[in-house]
Amino acid sequence: MIPKISVVIPCYNYGEYIEETVESVLAQTFRDYEIIIVDDGSTDQYTLDILDKIGKEHPEIKIVYQFNGHLSNARNNGIKASRGEFFLPLDADDIIEPTMLEKCYEMISSDPKLGFIYTYTHFFGTENSIWKNQEYNFYDLLWANHPTVCALVRKKAWEEAGGYDENMKDGYEDWEFWIRLGKLGWFGKVVKESLFNYRRHGESMLSGTELKHYEIIKYIRTKHKDIYARASLAKIKRAWNPKGSGGVFRNLGAKLKGAGLSNAELWKKHPLKALGRCIPIRIKRKINSIFKKRIFDTSYYRRSGG
Repeated sequence: MIPKISVVIPCYNYGEYIEETVESVLAQTFRDYEIIIVDDGSTDQYTLDILDKIGKEHPEIKIVYQFNGHLSNARNNGIKASRGEFFLPLDADDIIEPTMLEKCYEMISSDPKLGFIYTYTHFFGTENSIWKNQEYNFYDLLWANHPTVCALVRKKAWEEAGGYDENMKDGYEDWEFWIRLGKLGWFGKVVKESLFNYRRHGESMLSGTELKHYEIIKYIRTKHKDIYARASLAKIKRAWNPKGSGGVFRNLGAKLKGAGLSNAELWKKHPLKALGRCIPIRIKRKINSIFKKRIFDTSYYRRSGG
């Protein structure tokens, strides 16, 4: 029997957490799913032993072993091996609430034009907070990644987009993927409940990604220069941010979080880079000109009017 949903769990040396991750899927109220774990070339014997244990205790779980290809590659290979009409990418250190699949499936199955469904996020571990992810807005998405990586995605949309970009090994691959889906007319929607639990544990791929923010932003905007062109941006803004909807202050909290400004490590290690994200480009250029040195990075794409 072909399942409706495939839960794809890439794993690289995360044996410490993956059993809890798998248990959170097994506890789902929605039962028409399969689990696919992709071991991305783990070098930790403990992780390999845990995966072997999971395979023996749950023979229905498919475990794919591969050489290390990084996160996007592992996700893509897991999705290729999946059979569901929809898939949920779930990192091996995160967990989902029991009604996650049920609530997301109910919403996405009601509208064949929806590309993906995401939820509010609960940060746990070294941080304990709730991120009320904003309602989907394609124009806002071009500036900040307000959906979560753990979203229920229509596999047809993933196929049309060509999967996750495997050149992106430093993070934000989900953001670039959401942008590509949006360009194809596959939009998202949020379930306004905290159903995704994102584990924070100090130094992580996400914190490292936030420190490389400018470099990755440059890659995304160069790759999608057609949509970041002034005329395209103006057209998208008219469609998604109608007059009187709040302007630059609309969903400000989500935009600041999407820019990485809530990350303490960024402020501690690279205060000028963090501060620079709060200052308009034209002012940063003026400061650089006054001091006759490159204090602030001004190389990334300038927003219309910015």
